[in-house]
Amino acid sequence: MKRMASLLFIMILFSSIAHGDPLGPYRNKYIEGYLMEIAEDEVTIEEYDGTVHTLKILKDAILTIDGIPVKHSDFRRGMEVYGSLQGRSLKTLESYSTENPGYIPPGKKVRAGIVKAIEPNSITIRLPSGEEEVYLTNPATIVSRKKGPTSIARLYEGDSVRLYFDEYNTNTVSRIVVEGDSILIKGLYKATLSHVDNFGNKIVLKDVKRLNNANWTDYNDLLTLDLARNLPLYIGGYRLDINKIKHYIGREVYIAVKDFFGQATIERITIKNDRERNYTDKIVDINHYSESFTLNNLLNISFSDGTIIVKNNRLVDKYSLNPNSTAFIAAEGHLNPLASLIYIYDEDLNNSQIGQNYLFFGRLDEIIDYEVVLHDYSVLERNEWNYYRNKDIVLYYDDDTYIYDLDNKRIISTAEFQAGNYAVDEDSSYADRQDLRDWYAYVYTDGNSILAIGLTEKEDDLIIQRITAGTIKAKDTDPYIGDVIILTDGRDWSSRNESFMPKTQDMRLMIENALIIKEDRLITKDELTTGDRLYIVRNDIDTIFILVK
Repeated sequence: MKRMASLLFIMILFSSIAHGDPLGPYRNKYIEGYLMEIAEDEVTIEEYDGTVHTLKILKDAILTIDGIPVKHSDFRRGMEVYGSLQGRSLKTLESYSTENPGYIPPGKKVRAGIVKAIEPNSITIRLPSGEEEVYLTNPATIVSRKKGPTSIARLYEGDSVRLYFDEYNTNTVSRIVVEGDSILIKGLYKATLSHVDNFGNKIVLKDVKRLNNANWTDYNDLLTLDLARNLPLYIGGYRLDINKIKHYIGREVYIAVKDFFGQATIERITIKNDRERNYTDKIVDINHYSESFTLNNLLNISFSDGTIIVKNNRLVDKYSLNPNSTAFIAAEGHLNPLASLIYIYDEDLNNSQIGQNYLFFGRLDEIIDYEVVLHDYSVLERNEWNYYRNKDIVLYYDDDTYIYDLDNKRIISTAEFQAGNYAVDEDSSYADRQDLRDWYAYVYTDGNSILAIGLTEKEDDLIIQRITAGTIKAKDTDPYIGDVIILTDGRDWSSRNESFMPKTQDMRLMIENALIIKEDRLITKDELTTGDRLYIVRNDIDTIFILVK
């Protein structure tokens, strides 16, 4: 009897080791592990602890590999997968390819989603299922974009990311990979739905207008775009099955288009349901409970899940709306207007509250080994220059700091910077004999560490400078003033209105004398490209500082 009891105990023990908690995924609403078998309507997954589950696949389930929608036949046995559940059925399944397709080392957990919020020690991600999860970050978290290193402060709400974890049972991110520019909104359009190709998954639009400089401008007579599966389709705030779009031929639609690896595809589409009114104004108050906001002109406008909201040229959700934002709004109806589209114009040096980039301007009072003292300095804070009269600030440079002589248009070394006459004792006889004076500098920093310095002999009048944001539409060379850029969707910061004021026309700006920064490094004017989003400090048409966003 004792022998039988011992055998029974051993069998139970091994059973628990092999199968773990068979009800765990159904309580937690997700499953992760390795793919064993998959068919069109059924999948078998082995959890990390060895427990095997066979699950039904919902008809509208979202299946992705590397964030790209796929069919069930694209998955391979042995792939590491993560799925979210509805009851005992699968509603999303995601995986990632590697150099050795079908194999991912055990314990290497991966999540994919859209950045919802960025905090000093955490990041909130919206998963393909629509659910949100919060993960922890720390100074050891590696962040990369386009295979190059960047920082978490360079992330935007709306970025498409992959999160990697060293252990599958941790919520601390070891590595974040940003999907480059693949999620940037290429254009916002209003057009009439002319034709739907159900077999080719395409739609044809006519009388196409594009949002440009806070106006709907003529773009094309006809435009054909790809129509992805599971594309969100809305009318009057209500979501429809994308297959019903064929019933709305002849109706006007609002469309957000993204550039997906060089292919223009629809990211969001909303059917126009009522007469349209356009507003460009400041949002002064938001009530997320009633899903409405108040403009500076005291008009109340509602929003919904169907409202297309673009911020930093990225599609964001309704919870990313903030008070004191300036926006272009296309609203439907008169008595109770509903926003179909909201385009946020806000920009700053930093992408989020965790950013610590600053732009200083001041007199070079002292230069010693890896230290600079600025006197009578100003700092750009929230798009305005703040002047600190008779004050000094100590900033630190290193051998990786870019030092650029704006007057002579040349990069100088740290040794030249230290040995040069950029900071002198103006009261000395030597300075008087040589007619030497302290130089001035624009200093771009990360905290108090200098990333780039622009040196100039003259003191600029900051009062007349403007803070401008926009997108490069084209580049040109003027025989009289040199290289120029054509800036579209431009807007200037207004201190009186405490908001950006959109331009109604494209702007032509000189870039010959600018300090140009991209990804914390100095670049040349030739490296600016069409489509770059810029944050600019300028004096009339002469740009002084350009940050590529």
